[in-house]
Amino acid sequence: MNNKKLTITILILALVAGAVWIFKAENTNKPQSEREKFFSKDQISSSDVVIRQTESGYEPETITIKKGQRVVWVNETNTFIWPASNLHPTHNIYPEFDPREPFDKGMAWSFTFDEVGEWSFHDHLKPNRRGMVKVEE
Repeated sequence: MNNKKLTITILILALVAGAVWIFKAENTNKPQSEREKFFSKDQISSSDVVIRQTESGYEPETITIKKGQRVVWVNETNTFIWPASNLHPTHNIYPEFDPREPFDKGMAWSFTFDEVGEWSFHDHLKPNRRGMVKVEE
């Protein structure tokens, strides 16, 4: 019986080690820009417009910026967030405005708006959390 438990334990450890190796290999093969897509909130520039996501939603919910300005979303929740353009779940209205994956507490993601308009967004993981970015010339 002990040999069977040992064999199962070794198989589980080998599977976990293989999964970690694959994850690291996939992450290393991503372009530099994708690997650094998320960053610490201490890297936010004074010229950035910041939207914080708290447990109660986006703060502020609506901002007005100039075309070409960078907006940074900061995760101040206790879980992952995923801000993206409407419509949920496809994000097709402004598809570039989507990190394409969630990010964790204390991390940030930025997007530079190059199109004038009013861009509604939501948290892909909690679609009832909504906001708006108004971009002017």
